[in-house]
Amino acid sequence: MRRTKSLWAAVALAFCTLLLLPTVSLGQQLPETATPGAEDTQSDRITGKTPNDKDSRERISGKAPSQHGPDATKPDQHGEDQLGELSKETRQQARERTDFVAKLRAKGENQRAAIQATPSTCESAPVDTDAGAALDHMTWCKITHVVHISEECDENGCDELGWMKFRMTVLAEGGQGNNPEERNIVATVRLDQPEVIKGVPRMTDILHLTGSCSDLDPETPTCEVLGSAHRTLAEWQFNSTAYINFISPDGGIGIDNIAEYAFGFELKGNRKTEIVAGDYFRCDSASYMRYNYGCVFHVVEEVFDLTADSRTQESADLIWTAQNNSDKTFPVSESTKKIPGSVNGIETLTRTAAENISPNRTKSQSQCRLFFGEEYTRGERQCDEYPQASTNQGARKGGEGYTHFAVKPINGTHNRNAGTDLGDFYEDQRILRNQDPFYVKVVNPDGSEYKGPREPSGVATKVSYRQCPNNDLPEVKEVETKAPPEGLLLNYAKNTPDGWTGGDSTYSFRLPDGRQLYLFSDTFLGPLNADGTRPTSAKFINSSFVIRSGDTLTTVHGGSKSNPKALMPPAIDNRWYWLGVWSPTSVASTISRSCSRSTEAPTTELNCRSNGSATWSPPST
Repeated sequence: MRRTKSLWAAVALAFCTLLLLPTVSLGQQLPETATPGAEDTQSDRITGKTPNDKDSRERISGKAPSQHGPDATKPDQHGEDQLGELSKETRQQARERTDFVAKLRAKGENQRAAIQATPSTCESAPVDTDAGAALDHMTWCKITHVVHISEECDENGCDELGWMKFRMTVLAEGGQGNNPEERNIVATVRLDQPEVIKGVPRMTDILHLTGSCSDLDPETPTCEVLGSAHRTLAEWQFNSTAYINFISPDGGIGIDNIAEYAFGFELKGNRKTEIVAGDYFRCDSASYMRYNYGCVFHVVEEVFDLTADSRTQESADLIWTAQNNSDKTFPVSESTKKIPGSVNGIETLTRTAAENISPNRTKSQSQCRLFFGEEYTRGERQCDEYPQASTNQGARKGGEGYTHFAVKPINGTHNRNAGTDLGDFYEDQRILRNQDPFYVKVVNPDGSEYKGPREPSGVATKVSYRQCPNNDLPEVKEVETKAPPEGLLLNYAKNTPDGWTGGDSTYSFRLPDGRQLYLFSDTFLGPLNADGTRPTSAKFINSSFVIRSGDTLTTVHGGSKSNPKALMPPAIDNRWYWLGVWSPTSVASTISRSCSRSTEAPTTELNCRSNGSATWSPPST
């Protein structure tokens, strides 16, 4: 949320004027032309045109103005003087607000929709409601106090009769629909908790409530205000609620017909009109939205709450891991991964244009194939990615390299459900393309913070290792040539069209089903020449497995037959992984060294930088 310094000064000035100066009152005795107790009118139509603001186009293009509205105590000032210096909510404030909103949404039928708010909601909101603050795109709150001073006036001057204080609560809600009149926001205004704080105020004094609205660019349609309340002090105590409708006629800037406005409220007495500051809102007519017309409080950074449940569990786990343990995600990276979108981070996401979605998915799917094999979709799995393909921070649109996103094959139904929920969030909170920043947050079904994937359960057994009696190198007394399985491997290399024909740093162990597993680092693939020599065009990879079942050998590598790759592919160019150590369990578990070779003359020095670990499940028989 953003705040203007000028607003704080203005609010303080207005409050002091009301409380401390006896010559200023909200509701002095009305002149004879006024009718105390007159009916509330719904025909008041107030419009406002603001002079051209050189920064208005920047605000409309996504650089939002202050979270806490314009300096409404100076309604004749506009532009930079009115907006003041911008300030952003802290990470802690964002977390508190998003936690609050997530729990409110969890109480409704649709956890992605606007919160089911009432004026009472504003009382418990963890935001600065005295200045006014948006909870999400569709909900804005303000709680302040106004003081009415009753006076008895004649030709000799005015005498003070008494003071009455009201609490003023404003709950403003954005609207959307397929009717142009639904480009609007509706404010519920409540004046309650009346308190006589001095003397005996006159209960027949009138307080007249109206709204005010100014458009911030001359090219946008003039904002209109419908609704007002014209009541005595006594009537306000028994009928405390009024409704003000701020309407933006169709039209505006750009393909989405965007228009931005500042709204506020006026309390009119006999001689004095007091302004209660509101905030900014944006209206649009985006044709790609479910509802073509709508208005939102766009200055708040939104949050997409993805519920971790049986519908979306695997997608939720990927997102949580990407945000909290990014270096444990694929694609692997030697440099620290920085994946955006967490409310605990510094970078938000934005919705991208439709034409960018397919390139994002293509890059993500290529990484799923690279790290999980060409058949990663078996078992009705899909390649899930975070940030989502529909964002400007997705795999391709988010930049070159692999440090800004995560992929994993997950349950296809979970992937589709999470995508549907994100689409509903875009619609319900009216997230425009290339406009509205938002976070992604994984929550429990009750709206509380999700703590991440469950750790494996069971009893852990301490592992002990046999200590070698000494570190002396063994003495070689006899060398046997052509020892098994040399003959089998040589025959396989001679006849295979595309399998293993040679490799180094060999390890081997027996699988639980009786098969033998051989692990290699640098590996040449077939075929060999007819004379048994290796062609210079032989394909070369940095790691492979050979599985022996009886006298049958099968080569396992990454990529495909036509484009083979290492089992553990490098994170960046000019890098590779070699096998380091292995663990003979029901799966092959290795720790590998990430190495590179300098290509700068005059040296070709080898440099191994870091360790990585990987686990494989060998193919079934």
